[in-house]
This record gives sequence, C-alpha cells and structure tokens, in this order.
Amino acid sequence: MQILENVIRPVRHSDLPRLVEIDAEASGEDRETYLAKKLESVLDEKWGVVASNVIEINGEVVGFIMVEVVSGEFGLPEDVARLDTIGILREHRSKGLAGELFSQTIAQLAKLGISRIQTLVDWKDQDLIGYFASQGFTPGNMVFLEKTIDGH
Repeated sequence: MQILENVIRPVRHSDLPRLVEIDAEASGEDRETYLAKKLESVLDEKWGVVASNVIEINGEVVGFIMVEVVSGEFGLPEDVARLDTIGILREHRSKGLAGELFSQTIAQLAKLGISRIQTLVDWKDQDLIGYFASQGFTPGNMVFLEKTIDGH
C-alpha cells in the first residue's frame, strides 16, 4: 500500500505549466496567458506576501488556489484577499484536498491580519456556489454591476 503525502506550499513561477494543465481539465480551455498574468500578480513582491498555494501528493502538484491580497480597492479601507481560481485534478477530487488547501490558505491569511476573503461566482454555477457556502462564504455587501458596451 502506497502512503500518500500531501504537502501544501506557496505557488512558484515554475508551477505555471501544471496550473495550466489542471485549469484546462476543469475549464476545457487553455488559459496559459491568463494564468501567467495571475501568477505574476500574486507573486508581485510589492505585497510582500504570497497567499496562493499548491497542493502536492508525493511531489506532484494536483491542485492550486490563486489568492491575491489587495489594499484600498473599491474604497475599502482594509486589506482584503481575493480568491480568483481554485482547481484540483479530476482524479483527486472528492478527497477533501480543496478543503485542505482552502483551510491552510485561510490560516495563512489570518496570520497576516487579513480578516476578509472575497470571490466572484457565476450565479448559474450552483455547484461552485454550494462549495463556497460549505467553506463559510455568504453573499457580501458589495453588488457586482456590469454594462454591455455596444459594438463589442
């Protein structure tokens, strides 16, 4: 019987190819350019904090969470964590890895004095809304507004 060892560690630039692979499995799209930009943003040294993590099993990255700490956005006076993307390889889902990854990330944020984490979810994606509800998320006080720009 093989013993599986889960390790959660901060994301690195060298993780990009694996993040793209994991994300593509879930989204059906190659979002390398997008994920490369997110990775640059979350690893930006101006924040002095990396709150994005990967989870490895026996040295293989099988999941990730991208969280960015922002300050003063939308007139909010305190630092806020923004959860952008979370992904676990299909073969490793339903094993509690996403919850483990999320819990450790929340613990890191709490140690940094961050008291709030936010994310955006498509209203039609009830599975994802259900997942975030299971992690303690509730609707926030901010309202997301959008306008379609004609001709685009």
